Amino acid sequence: MARYLAGECSRTERVQIKNWITFDPNNRELMNEYKEIWESSEKEKVSAEVLFDVEKDWRQLRSKIDQDYRELNTSFPSGQHQNRARSINLRRRFVPFLRVAAIILVTSLASVLAYQNLYHQPEAVTPALREISMEKGQRGNITLSDGTKVILNADSKIILPEVFQSDKREVTLRGEAFFEVTHNPDRPFIINTGQAVVEVLGTSLDVRSYPDDESVQVVVSDGRVSLSAKRECADKNAILTTGDMGQFWVKENRITSKRVDDLELYLGWKNGLLKFREAPMAEVATELERRYDIEVYFADPELKDLRLTAELKSRTIRSNMEVIATSLGLEFKMDQQEHEITFYYNNKD
Repeated sequence: MARYLAGECSRTERVQIKNWITFDPNNRELMNEYKEIWESSEKEKVSAEVLFDVEKDWRQLRSKIDQDYRELNTSFPSGQHQNRARSINLRRRFVPFLRVAAIILVTSLASVLAYQNLYHQPEAVTPALREISMEKGQRGNITLSDGTKVILNADSKIILPEVFQSDKREVTLRGEAFFEVTHNPDRPFIINTGQAVVEVLGTSLDVRSYPDDESVQVVVSDGRVSLSAKRECADKNAILTTGDMGQFWVKENRITSKRVDDLELYLGWKNGLLKFREAPMAEVATELERRYDIEVYFADPELKDLRLTAELKSRTIRSNMEVIATSLGLEFKMDQQEHEITFYYNNKD
């Protein structure tokens, strides 16, 4: 439910929530209450993307309950039968608080499970490597055993060992992820993408390597990075620093680098922002399909070549489709389940 409110759920989850809402009017009323809580928290800059400390949240909740329970005990002398009054009063006072806590805990659940998977001591039969993946329409936060933080984008996966080696920390990435690597000069952090290798000592960077991309792309948010090709290449490697973007062009077998004037074009996704600058609609469609787990179609093939410059900040699919359509002078239609979107010209069927 929290992922639905944040616009982070998969297509299947979205259908389940919509069916649940329409099944019972009480469910619709409950969802409206959750929306009010969610929108109120957003105004206070509380983001669903934050990786919550579940134990801290629970301690605060338990402390609040204990405090109010002690106050109730003080209010009613021993020997008086006030059980029913206490129960009603407690429930009335804590229902709103518990609802907020429930949303926080549900939002944290995926991260807790990832944490448990990473830190669980395996038995002898457990494979040496484990895989963590995100489906289309989802993103996830992961903290590795060395303290490195990873935000895994939609339709992506990371493969890592149960325990890092003593001389290096090595992972394999398919898709896109943002890394905040814990500094350790004695144990370099190595990211394998299949076509290229990224090596860092301690930095923040974005690595993108989807199977259908023309290049392996590295954008450095802070620090110093080495990008090199796995096979023989004219340019052996590129040293990238803060604000640089390096790319290994797979078909051309070469490495290029340049300065980036707007990091949000490449890093905004981790905060729920999709930003495009003169991007072909064919590429925009691919990003939308990953972000929302939808299918995007064009009534006219030439629409794929239109160039979009826009910032998509809304959590709802429809609102973002309206921004795109307005920017390009198009219309769109969406099926009832919000699975398929088709763009078309105003004057064309």
